[in-house]
Amino acid sequence: MHHSFLFSVFYFFLVLPPVDRSLIVQANCWHDSCDQTVGRTVSESNDISNLDNDFENGVVHPWIEQSEASAKWKIENRTVNAAPAPSNGANYLRVDRGTSLSFSIAILRSPPFKIPPGSDNVIFSFSFWIRSKWPQFTNLELYLAKEENEILLLSLHNYSDINNLAWQPQSVLLAETSSTLTLVFYAYCGLDMEDAVAIDDLRFISQSTTSTPSSSSTESTAVTTSVTTETSKDTTVVTDISTTSAPLETTSEQEVQTTTTPSTSDCSSSFESGSEMTCWTLKEKCYCFLRNTAGLSWVNADAFCKSRNMTLVSLETKQEDELIYNHVKTIPEMSNARYWTSGKYSVDENRFWEWASTEPFQPFTYTNWGPEEPDEHGFGHCVYLDFKDDFIIGHWKGLLCTNPRRFICESIS
Repeated sequence: MHHSFLFSVFYFFLVLPPVDRSLIVQANCWHDSCDQTVGRTVSESNDISNLDNDFENGVVHPWIEQSEASAKWKIENRTVNAAPAPSNGANYLRVDRGTSLSFSIAILRSPPFKIPPGSDNVIFSFSFWIRSKWPQFTNLELYLAKEENEILLLSLHNYSDINNLAWQPQSVLLAETSSTLTLVFYAYCGLDMEDAVAIDDLRFISQSTTSTPSSSSTESTAVTTSVTTETSKDTTVVTDISTTSAPLETTSEQEVQTTTTPSTSDCSSSFESGSEMTCWTLKEKCYCFLRNTAGLSWVNADAFCKSRNMTLVSLETKQEDELIYNHVKTIPEMSNARYWTSGKYSVDENRFWEWASTEPFQPFTYTNWGPEEPDEHGFGHCVYLDFKDDFIIGHWKGLLCTNPRRFICESIS
């Protein structure tokens, strides 16, 4: 009888139907004037520059707690809880189920906002940590609420692992410019003490753009981006990306060494709104290199390339790897820099390194790791190229994806 009862309980939760979020919204609207589909009444739009929150100030505001009674978002820090150290600072936001340990849902909603005029799009980035004894019970979802609909942007249950001890970076592009929007986190926690969901470093990265008409002459051009950053002891946060386009001066020495010439038709068109990127056509493919020394995290670099209809570079053959290496070594200001690739450690059950550029992601079939690399295999690690190292010895290295690096975008074949 005892075992049958336990099995029945387990089966009940295993087949638990999806939660009707509209009922949750209604429960949280009893004492508020609400839109029954997307939450609290949208009375005005907020400036996205005021919506960032790393919880170091000890408050959830301006984000809005909309959780049901059995679970609440709670600001914690590493000194009072056995959780992984957050990527930046000390505080983070975690689902608190009290002593009940019942299946529960915590909800966090942004204030309403609009994409600022003059921006092509906005990147929303955050970091998260999930741990679960039974992955099917614990998940973190991000929805975009627009008009009367909530659209699923991310479902992160694949990271829900009992042994997960790493914070993961994540970002999404928000390209809707005409509507008032809100973002909503739904955190689903299972029944066990080990189950945990936490988030941190909620940031909106605005890409404001200006451009100048390109010359009709045959003069080669390089696309240049001005990246404005705020730098702290622990991290570099991109706050604005503005764009210009300027002629690229080439010398006869450069032309002889690279064996290729820059192409306006391929490369500049990928950066209509620009970036601090310099682009070359190598073997009929466009490669664009970030020159800003501050760099971006892997997730933001990936989003940046994709927003330009490109991807982070995938070095699937020795020929392509050597082509880029030899080209970069001819340019002094780039020859000792470090650049993100699309290489990333898989979150699937097989646990392998893969090129995470275009799905389905492809596992590595060629590698050029440096000595004693990769020194770590695990969630949240990505591959960068260290051009100060010798190609023959190996110049690939692994690093936590949250670290800032320059990066290389390549055109989509």
